[in-house]
Amino acid sequence: LLEDTAEEYYYELISRNLLQPVDTSFDQSRCKMHDLLRQLACYLSREECYIGDLKPLVANTICKLRRMLVVGEKDTVVIPCTGKQEIKLRTFTTDHQLQGVDNTFFMRLTHLRVLDLSDSLVQTIPDYIGNLIHLRLFDLDGTNIFCLPESIGSLQNLLILNLKRCKSLHCLPLATTQLYNLRRLGLADTPINQVPKGIGRLKSLNDLEGFPIGDGSDNTKTQDGWNLEGLAHLPQLRQLGMIKLERGTPTSSPDPFLLAEKKHLKVLELQCTEPTDEAYLEEGISNVEMIFEQLSPPRNLEDLMIVLFFGRRFPTWLSTSLLSSLTYLKLKDCKSCVHLPP
Repeated sequence: LLEDTAEEYYYELISRNLLQPVDTSFDQSRCKMHDLLRQLACYLSREECYIGDLKPLVANTICKLRRMLVVGEKDTVVIPCTGKQEIKLRTFTTDHQLQGVDNTFFMRLTHLRVLDLSDSLVQTIPDYIGNLIHLRLFDLDGTNIFCLPESIGSLQNLLILNLKRCKSLHCLPLATTQLYNLRRLGLADTPINQVPKGIGRLKSLNDLEGFPIGDGSDNTKTQDGWNLEGLAHLPQLRQLGMIKLERGTPTSSPDPFLLAEKKHLKVLELQCTEPTDEAYLEEGISNVEMIFEQLSPPRNLEDLMIVLFFGRRFPTWLSTSLLSSLTYLKLKDCKSCVHLPP
């Protein structure tokens, strides 16, 4: 996979001391760059990169830029007038204080590849987002958006859609399943309760966080969560996080969800819903135990997390003999299990 090659390059940069791992990151997943190396990079790219406030920029300057980090801007972003000159900006990121972006932003920056609005106060995304046909990464992590337009289906080059921690977002547009080149969909800590049918069409997905499991109530186009059976159509998964697993339905067929055959799967998170004051019914306990038993992962799994599992016994596959490649195991709030797996 492309991500495996990228990971090799990443660790090669670390081995050459071009990147330095952050001490708090035991798996070297977070890094920083030495100040001198960063200064050199900034110097070499000074004509194409800009960090700062938008107001001092003039037309002939902004038209030469390819990458921009807006710092200290707390109002709505308004791109300066450039007359007939075309803006060919490729990357736009912020320092997480923006109130929003002007509608003309999406009409004029049509060459964007990377758009990072994470942790800004943006609430709406206009239909004009469909004009950004070259967009590869769209990051709305931690924003206040409450809906996405159907025009997002026009972003056929989109590889990464990050919707983590969007506390006001409860449904995904139907056009989400038209993003056939999508490789990462981040939904962790976002209260999604309406999703479009057909997650199996996104066959290039290899990173899927916050996958909500449905209980079967749906209409012709949307449903309250995806079925576990949909995982069988996603062969390239490397990282998978599922929530609301108690809402799933066990099946009688052997290995119905085909996790064991996903040779690229390295990270798996299985999570149930936060408990209420009411005691769990025996039927619910038996159901969640059967579901977890049928989610047997592949032997190449390296990272496993089980959260809020309320069954009385862990699945039988949770043993060192079946998960010989496992390097990280976290069992969190599994309060009904009194014995650790062998």
